[in-house]
Amino acid sequence: ARRQNIVGKRKFVEHSVATEILQVAGIVAETCKMGAVFGPAQIGKSMTLEAIQGDQRFGDPVLIRVDESMLRPFALCRAIASKFDLSVNGTFDTVFRRVVTRLTGTKRMLMFDEVERVHYETLELIRDLHDQTGCPVLLCGKPKIFAKLGLRQIGDFSEVTDQLSSRIIMHRDLTLRTRGKKPQPLFSLDDIRKLIHRGDVKLHVAPDAVKWLQMRASTLGTGGLGRALACFYLACKVAFVQDADTITAQNLEDVADMTMGDEDAQRVAEVVAESSGIRRVV
Repeated sequence: ARRQNIVGKRKFVEHSVATEILQVAGIVAETCKMGAVFGPAQIGKSMTLEAIQGDQRFGDPVLIRVDESMLRPFALCRAIASKFDLSVNGTFDTVFRRVVTRLTGTKRMLMFDEVERVHYETLELIRDLHDQTGCPVLLCGKPKIFAKLGLRQIGDFSEVTDQLSSRIIMHRDLTLRTRGKKPQPLFSLDDIRKLIHRGDVKLHVAPDAVKWLQMRASTLGTGGLGRALACFYLACKVAFVQDADTITAQNLEDVADMTMGDEDAQRVAEVVAESSGIRRVV
């Protein structure tokens, strides 16, 4: 299957979630303010941010993906300095001043992914960078960032969040459409068709398979879009080995059962939904 290139390389697709992120990014870049987008894992947040790195329409953004080594202010400050090829030697104040000098007046957008992981002092660092450089800032993470940013009062964050929330011109819950009086799936059938098309799949995809992918991608807690696409790519390779020319929902279900049994998947989905307070909608 690999030799025949049965599935093309991963490509960015502007699906419904990506469109919402891009809307916030555009307004933040235009106003040089701060914005925030949040939603569960594996719905396409990181790939969307990666796709607009260096895009002049969004203020030539620079992406900093927060990992365990960047949770404290000095660590994150050094990571930002490295992004701009600045020296990370010296005290926190020295490195911070280098970054401020480099960014002041550039209006380059700083995008922080998985920012819900950082300590509240680190959020203050991000605010200081925004205030002193005038650069727009886009924060992206899981739903608990909503609380940390002061959009809802929570414990120790009461002092810092007042300052942060006043600077956030726009925030977006990326799962909002799945709730309310008329809940809708997180991803539309058109989104799934675009993803299949951009994958350059050399097999026919049956309508029931498209519907299955929409269901699995929109069901929070079962791996989201990322896992749905992984099942799709595996199903394509299995079908190729079996000399089939069409991917069906059954092919996808078989692959899903092979990687994670249906009972396990449903159990995980229920636990995630209950712990996050996010309603599952299919």
